[in-house]
Amino acid sequence: MSGTVSARVNLIRPGPAGTLVPGYMNGFVGVWLTRTGEPHPDVKLRGVVDSLLVRGGKVYGLTDIGDHVALALNVLERGYCS
Repeated sequence: MSGTVSARVNLIRPGPAGTLVPGYMNGFVGVWLTRTGEPHPDVKLRGVVDSLLVRGGKVYGLTDIGDHVALALNVLERGYCS
């Protein structure tokens, strides 16, 4: 479903490793590589994504009803054969 979320973006944050991380009204958290425009798999939460925090190579998402996720995106900073 990555790249095809049909809901409005509620907020967007610059993520680690050259990514953009949108939080959607329907609970999806997306990850896009800014260099290529390539989407990565989305994560579906319950509720509206209303908070995204980027810290130390991770993105933390929180919805209005308390569902949450922590995405470790620092792995995108490593080389292909690391």
